[in-house]
Amino acid sequence: MLPGSPTPMRGADFDPIALTRKQILIENGSVLAASAVLTGHELVEKAALALDMMDPLYKEDMPTGTVFHSARKLRTGGIFLKLNSAAAADWLQGEGAMRAFLLSYDGGQAIMK
Repeated sequence: MLPGSPTPMRGADFDPIALTRKQILIENGSVLAASAVLTGHELVEKAALALDMMDPLYKEDMPTGTVFHSARKLRTGGIFLKLNSAAAADWLQGEGAMRAFLLSYDGGQAIMK
């Protein structure tokens, strides 16, 4: 293992359900096709910019410290975005926050699941 790298989770520390609850799935946007050329790091930056550009009205209930940790492109063209907490993912999946985020992310073309 490289110095400074995170310790792999094992046994009781590994909770796949908790990991899944931190993710959101974005699909079906015409802009997502353009995202195919972006790296995972660039997709995280794009999501962070969209979060920053959201209408402040919808950010009032945003959990403190909400950040995107990673992005994974799917063969189907969708994107898994992993947030820092399940509370952040739950907030973002709320109807108002979801619409505001997607509007900032790609003009409202995609859908979030």
